[in-house]
Amino acid sequence: MITPYSKLTSDGYVLCLPGQVKLDAGKLGSYLSALKVTTERIQLKVIPARLFLERGYTAVDDNGTSLTLLDPDLDRKLVIIGDLNLYFALQQDPSCFEDVWVEVVSELPKGRKWYY
Repeated sequence: MITPYSKLTSDGYVLCLPGQVKLDAGKLGSYLSALKVTTERIQLKVIPARLFLERGYTAVDDNGTSLTLLDPDLDRKLVIIGDLNLYFALQQDPSCFEDVWVEVVSELPKGRKWYY
């Protein structure tokens, strides 16, 4: 399912981060420059927090609070599994979120090692 970011947030969904975030300052800087001139659709990939936690990974919500399987609003939380550098670059310029689309996937992509 691919949905505009604005619709997801207005529906009450919250984007969360994996427990251990690794950022690349070089990539972050290049994204910041590219976001100012891009005309293409920007897409973030997320997975429902329940699935992420059931796989044994840790995640934190937008307040920095660790997520658990007992959280009452866990069904409204999505964990970013795509490029976290892009997400942090988008946060530097909130006007960019107007063109952001979010793809909600039901499984972690195969063929990649996840270190979250």
